[in-house]
Parts: sequence; C-alpha cells; structure tokens
Amino acid sequence: MKKTLIFLFSIVVLIALLPLIGNKLIEQELDNKLEVLISYGVEVKNTTTDRSYLSTQKHYELSVIDSDKFQTYLQNFTSSHVPTYVNTFIDGTTMGIDIKYSNFPLSDALSVDIYPLALSEKNINLIAKKDSKFALYIKNMLENKTILYHINYNIIKSEFNGFVKDIDENYTIKDGRKIIFNLKGFKFSGDGLLMAPDRINSQTKEFSIYISEPNEKISVVFKDLSSTSNFESTSTYLYGGEIKSFDFKLNNIDNDNISLNLQKLHLNVASNTQAKKAEFSTKTSFDSFEMNTKNKNTKLNGFNYDLFIKDLDKDSFEKLSVILAQTNSLQPEELNSELSNAIMKILANGLAITLADFSVKKIDYLDEKGMDGFSVKTNLVITKDEILLQNSNKISNSAVDNIALDSSMKISKKLFLAIKKEFPLLMLVEAYAKDSAEFLVYDTEIKDNKFIVNGKQLR
Repeated sequence: MKKTLIFLFSIVVLIALLPLIGNKLIEQELDNKLEVLISYGVEVKNTTTDRSYLSTQKHYELSVIDSDKFQTYLQNFTSSHVPTYVNTFIDGTTMGIDIKYSNFPLSDALSVDIYPLALSEKNINLIAKKDSKFALYIKNMLENKTILYHINYNIIKSEFNGFVKDIDENYTIKDGRKIIFNLKGFKFSGDGLLMAPDRINSQTKEFSIYISEPNEKISVVFKDLSSTSNFESTSTYLYGGEIKSFDFKLNNIDNDNISLNLQKLHLNVASNTQAKKAEFSTKTSFDSFEMNTKNKNTKLNGFNYDLFIKDLDKDSFEKLSVILAQTNSLQPEELNSELSNAIMKILANGLAITLADFSVKKIDYLDEKGMDGFSVKTNLVITKDEILLQNSNKISNSAVDNIALDSSMKISKKLFLAIKKEFPLLMLVEAYAKDSAEFLVYDTEIKDNKFIVNGKQLR
C-alpha cells in the first residue's frame, strides 16, 4: 500500500512539474520561424515573455529592414509575382505579434494575434506632407491594433482557424472628402502552411466602402461572402464562392448616376492536371443583376454559365497557368507574346469544349419588362494540328478542317426585336432563324469545312 501511495504521489508530482518543464515543441518551432525571418531581412525590435504556471505569452515587434530579402521570402509561398507596391509598403513597417500557448509538453496548439503597429517613418512622412492630421490618424489607428488578424494554429495537425477583428473606421480628409470603411464577421479555417494553405474556407458578413466628395458620392457594399479553396498546385485546384448581395452606387452633381445590384452569386472554378490530359471547368450563376444609368436600365434574372474544357495538353496548360500567375512581373509586350504562344500551343494540341448552359431566364431592357431571355449550348472539338504545333506563329490553311462545332441558340422574339432596334444589322441574321413559338432558334454546325445554320450553308 505504501509503495502504491509513493508511486501515485510521484505521478502527481511529475504532472505538476510538467508546466515548469515547458513546451519545448512550440518553443523550438517559434525559434526556428524567427531565425528564418531574420535571415530574410526582418529585425526583432522588441520581445517580451510573460510566463505563468499553465501558459506562456510572448510579444514580438518585428520590422522589415531589407524589403528585397523579405519579398523573396514571400515569393516562396506563391507562384504569382509579389507586386512592387508591396515592397514599398512593407519596407520599415513594424508588425506586432502576440503568441500564447500551453506549458504542457503534450499541447501542440497556439493562439496568435498579428497586427501592424507602425508604418515606416518614410511612408508616414509622405502621408504627412499631404495631410498631417491623416498621418496622425493612421499612426493612432495602428497603435490601437485596429487591424488585427487572430489565428488558432495546431502545429502537429497543421490545422488553423481564426478571424479578422471587425473594422469600423471613418475619416474626413482636409479637402472635404469623407471615407468610411467597414469589415464585419470575417472568419476563416483551413489546413496546411499558414502562408500557403492546402485548403482554406472563409466567411464575411459585410465589407463596405463609402466615399463622399463635394461633387460625388460612391458606395460599395458586399454582404455575406463565403469561399472554399483547395490547392494541389498552380494548375490543380478547386474554388467555390458565394455572394449574397453586392451594391454599387455612384451619384454626382451632373446626374450621371450609376447603380449596380447583384443578388445571390455562385461561382465554381476547377482545374485538374493529375491525369494524362488536363481539364478545366467553371460554373457561374446569379438570381438577378440590375444596372441603372442615366439613359438605360437593364435587369437580368436567372443567369447560368456552365463551361467544361477537356483533353487539354498538360504541359501547355501548366505553362499557361505559370504565365497567368506572373502577369505582374512581365512587361505588356512580353506578357502578350507569352500568352499568345501558350494559347496557340494549347490549340495546336487539340481540345474539347462543352458549353453546357449559357442562359438568362428573364430580361428587362430599356422599356421592355419581363421578356423571356436566351439560352446557348455548344460543343466544340479542335483536333491536333501538326503544322501549328511545329510553328505556333503559322496557321495552316487546313486549320478549319480541325474544327468541329455543334451549337444551338434560342432567343425570345421580344428580346431579339428590342436588341435589333439598337443594332439594325441583326436583320441579316434574322433571315436564318427557325421560328419556334415565342423564340427564334439557331442550330449551327461546322463540319467538313462547312458552316451551316438551320440546314442552310453559309458561303
């Protein structure tokens, strides 16, 4: 009995001492991350540690003293070129980081708050030259941790969740302009590296910007945004997003007012290069979109767009993905040349495109309300072109022979008539239409180098 009591007492003492031993797993991870940041141009300006029996809190103040090195660090986590303005902004910026974790060695979770504390003296002086009060406002806003990013991170499982602190800021600039910025209910979760996650989900209740000038007012409001992203590589990924509503309003003294309203947008984009051939698909839909201007009002209801591309040459498609990710680092002429060559290589290797649905149920256009809309379905196959494959700048005379198309478009007579009033040349197309109740139908085919509409060959 005595031995048992001694054993139990030893266990209790050991458990009691565990927090005093400390959480070496997290401490080593933090030390490693800090060493990496220092090697990439970051200076530790200040650090403090507050250790209690159960937990440890660390506060760091880090400043970027070599923005070129730090930009190289950021580049490790993205295939896109980091814009040069990021370099200018982060140079000399001081970031605050608060980290809290359990002292128990078996714990692998930590809580992190990240927030900008101060811009560089150079950037603050540039702002102060234009508006000294605004520079002071920015300074106070950062010192009060107005912009704060909170993360709960599990080191072993590489899982995380967190939120961005709600922002409700407004400021009147000396020239009479008023700016209001709101961010509410932004939270996220995911897994993988924080800088380059494999999966991330996010939700935002509201994001809005309001700018008021003496002669003009602009407001932009997004409500209930959500997104889901899964990344395997730059060319294999899955993205889904939703927006409950979007409003844009511009009002000025000249009465050139513009208003846009979008309701219930859904977007899905997928790319896959894991098989022998690459595939790409995109689906978009919204309940309604309304645009009102001084002279024209338009409303679309029940919009759908469903596109699928398969049998893409994998190497050419991956090359295109890399080019698109580097658009910020290429000169316009170089970008156009690279894009053109990549696209021609894709076409030369052949592909198949299916437009499963491109349609609008109802349309308000000019003075016509509630008109039936249109729908388009298309299948397009382009076979490999050996001549184009050898020289992407030379299109062979037989290129059309490599194209096979089968398409059907249905458009309501009311809508066609409304558009024809603005574009009279459409009467040339009307002659080829097939009449079907309240709609005009165009069945189009390209085969054996012939272009046929509703059984009539065009020459």
